[in-house]
Amino acid sequence: MNHRIRPFVAALALLLAALVCAAPAAARTLTFEDWEDELQVDADGSLLVTEKMTVRFTGAWNGIYRTIPLEYSTNQGFDYHLNVRVESVTDSDFAALHYEVSHPQGHLKLKISVPGAVNATRTIIVTYRVANGLRFFQDHDELYWNVTGSEHTDTIEQSGARVVLPEGTTGVHARVFTGRGGSTASDASITQGPNQVSVAATRPLRAGEGLTLVAGWDKGFVRQPTALERSWDFYTSNWPLGIPVLALVIAVWFYFAHGRDPELRPISVQYAPPEGMSPAGAGALIDDSADMRDITATIVDLAVRGYLTIEEQQSGGVLGLGRSKEYVFHRKKPAEEWKELRPHEYSLMAALFSQGQSVPGLAQLASLLSRAQSGQAAQLGQALSQLSQSGAGGAESVSLSQLHNKFYTNLPAIREAIFSELLGRHYYRTRPDTMHMRYIAGAVAAGLGIFWIGTAVARHSAMQVLPFVIAAALTALIVFVYGRLIHARTLEGTRALEGVLGFKEFLARVESDRYNLVVKTPQMFEKFLPYAMAFGCEAHWSKAFDGIYTQPPQWYTGPGYGPRFYPSSFASDLSGMATHVGGVMASVPASSGSSGFSGGGGFSGGGFGGGGAGGW
Repeated sequence: MNHRIRPFVAALALLLAALVCAAPAAARTLTFEDWEDELQVDADGSLLVTEKMTVRFTGAWNGIYRTIPLEYSTNQGFDYHLNVRVESVTDSDFAALHYEVSHPQGHLKLKISVPGAVNATRTIIVTYRVANGLRFFQDHDELYWNVTGSEHTDTIEQSGARVVLPEGTTGVHARVFTGRGGSTASDASITQGPNQVSVAATRPLRAGEGLTLVAGWDKGFVRQPTALERSWDFYTSNWPLGIPVLALVIAVWFYFAHGRDPELRPISVQYAPPEGMSPAGAGALIDDSADMRDITATIVDLAVRGYLTIEEQQSGGVLGLGRSKEYVFHRKKPAEEWKELRPHEYSLMAALFSQGQSVPGLAQLASLLSRAQSGQAAQLGQALSQLSQSGAGGAESVSLSQLHNKFYTNLPAIREAIFSELLGRHYYRTRPDTMHMRYIAGAVAAGLGIFWIGTAVARHSAMQVLPFVIAAALTALIVFVYGRLIHARTLEGTRALEGVLGFKEFLARVESDRYNLVVKTPQMFEKFLPYAMAFGCEAHWSKAFDGIYTQPPQWYTGPGYGPRFYPSSFASDLSGMATHVGGVMASVPASSGSSGFSGGGGFSGGGFGGGGAGGW
């Protein structure tokens, strides 16, 4: 042989020898020669499980692991937590073995060290007690138990289990299933004796296959959990349902501690609104909301006071059918004469006679007007002059159709001005509609947060998602309702509310015989009509003036008013106008975009128990 080739041949021979010697050391296998469970059902309803596993180790091993599922789903989708307590882990001589406990993804995992697990056969005995491993039905009690589990990756050559029942138990019956999860095959034998049932697989179980038994017996031999115990098991298994309970306790405490208004005194009838209270302010004080009804009532109030007129126009239709209405607002006073207006009235006039276009700095100008009326702003004249020069609020007339999909941009400033007036009078600690919106946002955030976090927890712990979904929905509802119930009125605000409610009582019942002695004049009708509209009782108010208010007002013109004028009909027209105007003013442009025993009731892998085992 060539002396240059000889070294390579020698090296190759050494490499082959090393591989041959290493092969047996690397070839590790683990086989369960026998897996036998004893399931002792105690009269107190607990279950003592003794698992005897004979394992053949080929190669070098440190021991085995055993996993037992703890989280299960009920038929309703809730969680059921199996309460397992490990009592001992020993070898065949009952010498204690070292083991470590962990809980990965809703399982109990025992990592058991087995001395001498090198090319040897060893027996490991695991004993644990299950407090809630039985099922109770109307006509029988039952043990539905997955003996070997189906999560193992090694062959189980022989497997079986024996169920030991309390002395004298009657009506014992059993079924057994083998194979992968969901299989209804029964490659196993069943032997029944006094107070016991034994099952044994008739073939080896391959990786992923398991042995499952169902044993039933007559009621009365095992104590059934009480309703309180079942409830405790349910709520501890579905602990997320405690989140809304905690939220409710906190909400109730906060409501009684901080969320209630000062107590209202008995409401007495008032014949005028509280001094300085506007229709919009009175309406907002009642329901904590500056809504479109308050704003349209302000338009009527401005018309009554001579700042504008309202013209009703009708067009189209045949024989009175299919007619449409248009409303035109005519400005009667220039912007320089608006100094006496309240901030929200000023904002409304400026926005209205800018033909609905967004008025820059409207909220700031309203705030400046408020300070000026309190003697705190000397620059008011200059600011109003700048507004006039900019053309804002300078239109002589504006039709309602011109406000469509435009006016809404000015609503926040108008609402801000309404509540600024109430806050300036110290009627509120904070703006109520903003506070309510914050609670709505908080409700959404709480619901989504619990759902997202709960989904992650459920995925990690093998819990069911449904308890988290219910907890998210209920917590969000609690926060939302609390946000609607909580108020921020001060003592001054509560006393003002008493006056507003008393005035509303008068407007709503003025047509009754009780108020026949009240002097009713056309001027009274017009003066208080905007308040009646803000309160939603204009029909009652106007009915009381039939025969008293007999001429159409100069600030409202319409084609339907002849020589016979009825305030009740007029109020109905005003109500329709307010509804129409409110809808148009709030209109927003549409956004575009792209559009166990019963038939079929049992199977392998079902019931409690299960899991798997392997080596490490």
